[in-house]
Amino acid sequence: MDHGPTITMIHFSHLQNIKLPELCRVFNLAFSDYIVPFQLTVPLLEQKLQGENVRLSHCIGAFDGPTLAGFILHGADTWPKPALLYNGGTGVIPAYRGQHLVQRMYAHYRQQYKQEGVQRILLEVISTNIPPLKHMRTVVLQKTVFFIVIKDSLL
Repeated sequence: MDHGPTITMIHFSHLQNIKLPELCRVFNLAFSDYIVPFQLTVPLLEQKLQGENVRLSHCIGAFDGPTLAGFILHGADTWPKPALLYNGGTGVIPAYRGQHLVQRMYAHYRQQYKQEGVQRILLEVISTNIPPLKHMRTVVLQKTVFFIVIKDSLL
């Protein structure tokens, strides 16, 4: 089975230099087969980043040369010294799946986050979305709360 380009080409960096149209394109590609289908526009992505207090300087990217292959978006309780990061989106584009990029991104930045005072990272996952649940368990995450979400029209 082909899992895309070899893992030796991947490097990790924060996303402060990524242009929002490129992040939006990669976000949509990474979520193209998501359990709940959706597509973002650049203005919607900007709104999401602002609403979740995301700073691209604390977001992680997995790059194959100049190509963004995967990302983790982090919002925070406070800036510039957050104690809690909120995972506002983790995605890997299909061509790079199977290379454990999410685990590798967290492994690469775990010590830096600890040194900066981050004590917890909060992640919300749909319980039937098995791949991220399996990946996150290898990053040593603990389940603490379950929410029941009911999709309904209020109008």
